[in-house]
Amino acid sequence: MLREELIFVGTCDIAGLVRGKGFPAAELPARRKTGIGWTHSNLMQTCFGPIFDTPFGTAGDLMIVPDPSAEVHVDFRDGSAAEHFFLGDICELDGSPWECCVREFLRRAVAALKEASGLHLLAAFEQEFVYTGVEDLPGHAYSLSAFRRQGVFGEMLTAAIRAASAKPDSFLAEYGPRQYEVTVAPETALRAADQGVIAREMARAAAFRLGNRTIFSPMPVADGAGNGVHIHFSLHDGEGAPATYDPQGPFGLSAAAAHFAAGVLHHMTAITAVTAPSPVSYLRLTPNRWAEAKRFMNSMDLDGSVSGDRQRNQT
Repeated sequence: MLREELIFVGTCDIAGLVRGKGFPAAELPARRKTGIGWTHSNLMQTCFGPIFDTPFGTAGDLMIVPDPSAEVHVDFRDGSAAEHFFLGDICELDGSPWECCVREFLRRAVAALKEASGLHLLAAFEQEFVYTGVEDLPGHAYSLSAFRRQGVFGEMLTAAIRAASAKPDSFLAEYGPRQYEVTVAPETALRAADQGVIAREMARAAAFRLGNRTIFSPMPVADGAGNGVHIHFSLHDGEGAPATYDPQGPFGLSAAAAHFAAGVLHHMTAITAVTAPSPVSYLRLTPNRWAEAKRFMNSMDLDGSVSGDRQRNQT
């Protein structure tokens, strides 16, 4: 079979999909500088396909430049094409960051945190998904039986995550029907976000090679348990010492961590525009679905605006 290796470079957008383009592997040295061509309005694609109304129009050019620290090269050794891709930055044609690049958003936030407090953040993502390679067996949440029935999928996923230079932490059968969960070890903010994306893509890649799918939709079934992503994070000072816990502080939080949490509560409705960008997300953000729905719902008036009194009470 005549083949030429291709490498993909892309970025994970607000819809949670890695979008980009492939190019011949022989061109990698040049593509490290020039990337691949991209357009502004590609950022406005929804998880369902259509492009939202966009302020960018159809004019203008950008490029996605591969980040060497976010390269994945995983060979599943089954004769299929290797998973070889880079996560990259959306840049202007002169190489400067595009202001709406999601990875640049995070870099700016990390810099702002350091400037304001001298602290940095460690994080890890706990991701739930439905695996189609097993049948539903009611009442077996978290059980060895449900763990066993996924067969070699979990082992393939663990090996792929490690081969992608991430550190697997846990894999388990979760609460919902055919639902599983994967976590990786904590990393600094940008690296943690990249590894969250990489772990999700490795789950999709492993399932694909077994003839199955992994479904990360917040609510695959309208009346089901739903899939969530928990972000575990902690603050650390310049020497790497923990700066989150204080037994004398409110809820055991240090002053800096309390201010951080207050900021999350204050901006909760804006944050959900990014962390829950699909209407399907709000089917899950209701009580008794393993989501922090009560605080979110109590922070909003009927018109969707944050109540000043409630806001003060929560922070």
